[in-house]
Amino acid sequence: MTRKRLLERYAAADDGRIAIDVAVPGVEDLYNDFERTMPFHKKDLDEAFADHLVDSAREIGGNDFVIRIDFDRMPDGAMADRIRRSTRHFFAYLEDRERRNLKRMF
Repeated sequence: MTRKRLLERYAAADDGRIAIDVAVPGVEDLYNDFERTMPFHKKDLDEAFADHLVDSAREIGGNDFVIRIDFDRMPDGAMADRIRRSTRHFFAYLEDRERRNLKRMF
């Protein structure tokens, strides 16, 4: 499948970036169940959710994108900010882990 056809699978955000759309019932569905007692900003993302984001980002390639999450029960503004931060921190952690693994290999 060509890159153009792959990109046609995605909607466009209002600002023109490609949108990765996700729909979940609630905030807790974004996070790993093994860490129930931890605050959301310290939890790992649910593996299926994280894999979906990674796979979508790979398909999108170098194009700018935004992640849009639709909840059955919309979180308040403070919770939405925590979700944004925890998602960024989770992927920064994965990037750092991969860099350390590559250094060890070399």
